[in-house]
Amino acid sequence: MQNMYKTNPKRKKLLKTTTFTVALFVCAIMITSSIPTIATPGNTTRLNTNVKNANPAGLAPINQNSVNLGVSANSNPVPFGETMWGYNAYSSGGLSEGPVYWDIDDPANTVVLLATTTSGDFMAGGTWMEDERWICCEYGSGVLWEIDPDDGTMTSIGGGGQAMNGLSWDPENHQMYGVGNTCDLFTVDYETGITDYVGTGGISDTLIALVFDSDGQGYTWDVKFSGNTNLYKIDKFSGALEEVGSMGKTLCYAQDGDFFFEDGRLILSAYIYSPEYGGYECIVDPDTGELTIIDQFQYNCEIDASMFQNVYEKPEHDVGIKEITKPETSGYAVPEVPMQCLVKNYGLHAEVTDVQMEVIKCEAGPPVIEEDFSGATFPPEGWTTDWWKQSFTNVAGGESPEARDYYYDQYYSDGTYWYDYYDNYIQSPQIDCTGIEKVNLMFRWAADVYYDNYCSVYLKYRKNSTSPWKDLTPWTNPLEGDMEADFYEIGCYGFGENLGTEFQFKFEYIGYYSYFRYWWLDDVRLEACGGCADYAEIVEDVSVAIDEELLVDFPGYNPPEWQNESYENVWEEYPI
Repeated sequence: MQNMYKTNPKRKKLLKTTTFTVALFVCAIMITSSIPTIATPGNTTRLNTNVKNANPAGLAPINQNSVNLGVSANSNPVPFGETMWGYNAYSSGGLSEGPVYWDIDDPANTVVLLATTTSGDFMAGGTWMEDERWICCEYGSGVLWEIDPDDGTMTSIGGGGQAMNGLSWDPENHQMYGVGNTCDLFTVDYETGITDYVGTGGISDTLIALVFDSDGQGYTWDVKFSGNTNLYKIDKFSGALEEVGSMGKTLCYAQDGDFFFEDGRLILSAYIYSPEYGGYECIVDPDTGELTIIDQFQYNCEIDASMFQNVYEKPEHDVGIKEITKPETSGYAVPEVPMQCLVKNYGLHAEVTDVQMEVIKCEAGPPVIEEDFSGATFPPEGWTTDWWKQSFTNVAGGESPEARDYYYDQYYSDGTYWYDYYDNYIQSPQIDCTGIEKVNLMFRWAADVYYDNYCSVYLKYRKNSTSPWKDLTPWTNPLEGDMEADFYEIGCYGFGENLGTEFQFKFEYIGYYSYFRYWWLDDVRLEACGGCADYAEIVEDVSVAIDEELLVDFPGYNPPEWQNESYENVWEEYPI
């Protein structure tokens, strides 16, 4: 189920899955914003309404050792050569946890910045971006932090819920990317911390870091406890991996790296497991994967989130949508919804362009799957569950029978011992959604809970068996009390791609059996959706100076169903 003790080669931690509560726009819409006259947009922003700020913390204690054994902290460090910055996650000696820097010709002399760490756990990945900011992601939680490279001050940005081991800025398309605990690639909004799944590399080993060269080619490497670590090229549009070659050593635990743009060197703050053991600065040939040790870090430091303050070259012409600022990422449909986007000129010349915003209203289509749990067998064909059963009741508001989970069914005896089982779920079969980019999921639901503050039940979907589950939950978790019988309708999007042949959804409870009494589910229906333009506005001849960020306002939008009370539980996620 969800809470398991796993061995992660990054570091041995208790990992915990964090999910988000859906806060949604009542009317079924899809909003896009574009600059039609510029061929190469700079930054494409896609928001959705199933994201709320989360503040999970790492579960391991921070290293509180403040003794530096003769290494002086410096409140205003002056680079003394080709300098690299990083985050000391752990050391065998007296180097305290937190932001550090060092001359790459002298990694044994690592300097601790003045500020002490303020994060819940160490920084698992970091990057220097063209806005001249050092952005890092916290281990386990995925929360973004900005670190001042002059004094080490740490400022929380937010986000979280998606664990990432590596973070890197792509200079080609002005986009931040991260790699997950396995081999998944994500885009990362550096202003909010929101992540969006791109794809998977399809290997069984964990990817530990992510770097981009000056041309926008991404690289990553795996970690393991035996065998040689491999360097890979990574496709930033699909997450696919292409093996470059073996590093000839086994790399493990917290580490990172970066390209030094001036000469193209790939420098790693690596932790080698075998044949050497400890923290080393290394150089890796990006054409072959061959690794060469430069020197060992002081006290065998595990240095993560490492980066160079590279200078990014700007393109001649590059204007793009940086952010959809209005409507908000969550809220109810109201009259005259404000519509606004933030345009940025990333190029070397002032530009005059048109900016367009559209709302696509999704219309109901044919059903893809229907299930009322009235069949002779349970679970129905293709469905899977652990403790759910067929019940000849109609508590969820439909007709008898329905699907039900009773808490004592999870309190099980083998004749000798009683077992208090944790979690439960009911999951749909794989559904063929070929050619469908959006579906509406409808169902009836009710719940009787005992300790509502400890009960969380989630609705999730995924496009195939290897993609991560995406949260669609239309209620607040933990629950705020019993849930009366109600009908729900929720949109699931492919974000420009069809939903494939293996689309699935599931209802999943996280908690002990004793915290709830019953869950009820009935009349599940998944139907395909078509689309039609419900709003289309254009602002012409917008002038954007070099490096300027400009807010563009559009006429207000009136959702057609905003006054219809029957739409109370029609929750929609929409890409922007």
